[in-house]
Amino acid sequence: MELFISIAVLVISANIDTFVLMLPFGVSHVRICAKNIFLIAGITSAFTYMSMKVGTAFSQMISLQAANLVGGLTLVLIGLYFVLKFCVHQKKKEQEDSGNVSGLQMQEERVMSTVEAVVLALVLSINNAGIGIAAGIAYISAFYVSVATFLCTWICIKLGLLAGKSLMGRLVTKYSVFLSGILLLALGVYECLGF
Repeated sequence: MELFISIAVLVISANIDTFVLMLPFGVSHVRICAKNIFLIAGITSAFTYMSMKVGTAFSQMISLQAANLVGGLTLVLIGLYFVLKFCVHQKKKEQEDSGNVSGLQMQEERVMSTVEAVVLALVLSINNAGIGIAAGIAYISAFYVSVATFLCTWICIKLGLLAGKSLMGRLVTKYSVFLSGILLLALGVYECLGF
């Protein structure tokens, strides 16, 4: 049960960005075929697995308790960074008094190309690298996280495209960084305390 909770929190926090990134594509009626969704999810999962293995290799140089502490503290720091980033962004928005939520331009209805899918997958993978390394240090299972990442990425792409057409999409976009930060903070504290 503890493993499931850790994996669920980690994967959800890492994939909120995937969901949010799909919103403007949904608004612009950009379709992503099953092959490209598979490609995005596969690359993201493979990158997550590799980054976690790097973290696990590092953790073998120190004790289990120290590894959990280092991994947990790293997740806490990443979570704090996300929360502070959200707060700074909100303050800037208030000062600028800007109502423009998305800087992406509307596009005509089209199908995403394979090249675009690969680029998108690499962006998402790099975004998850720090979280993956920290999770590996904390001895969270790389295999299960990678499988869960694949499934969650697929679901988040589908849901993000659908939600992009609704008002809820803008609300999630506004608070996505904050939600990711809170989830990572919670997981980091959980790993530090070693429940």
